[in-house]
Amino acid sequence: MKLRLLEETKNSINIELTEFSDTLLYPLMEHLLSNEDVVIATHTRGHPELEKPTLYITTKKGKPRTVLNNAAKAISKDVLSLKKQI
Repeated sequence: MKLRLLEETKNSINIELTEFSDTLLYPLMEHLLSNEDVVIATHTRGHPELEKPTLYITTKKGKPRTVLNNAAKAISKDVLSLKKQI
């Protein structure tokens, strides 16, 4: 998945997603939405040939970039745990 920062403020971040898969996006959204510091975590998809999907995160405290990094690390940890069980 490739990310391009579109906009970042103290409490929000808007990122363009390219070369991504729903396989990773949905667990990422699940981890973001389970975080009590996250107010909004949403992704949008416009017309597939005209617009690239975006991920928008707003937090009530903490930096959204940190929250996103922590969610990505949690997914990685989940995958490693599953791999050890196989």
